[in-house]
Amino acid sequence: MSHTVAPANGDSLRFALLTIVNYAVGGELVSASDVGVNGVDAVIMGSIPASKNSLGVPLFPLLDAGKIRLFQFVSGSPVEISATTALNAVIPCLVHISIL
Repeated sequence: MSHTVAPANGDSLRFALLTIVNYAVGGELVSASDVGVNGVDAVIMGSIPASKNSLGVPLFPLLDAGKIRLFQFVSGSPVEISATTALNAVIPCLVHISIL
């Protein structure tokens, strides 16, 4: 095996519920200040159940260059959703706050 583990101690995790109200193709730009911190090392996002968005289908978020893009599976393949007003997609997030 060839790996290292660096424990993240202290009060450096924050749970957040991010709601994307209106979705634009290409993603929703999100910054560390939206979570109330100066910097972020990592983010874990949960899937969005059908009951937590107006499309009524499960959605899967992907963080891409500071933007959260939303996908759904169509015939077994991930496809970005189209622009949607009043989407109201609620994404559960666990954020590791940068201590630097």
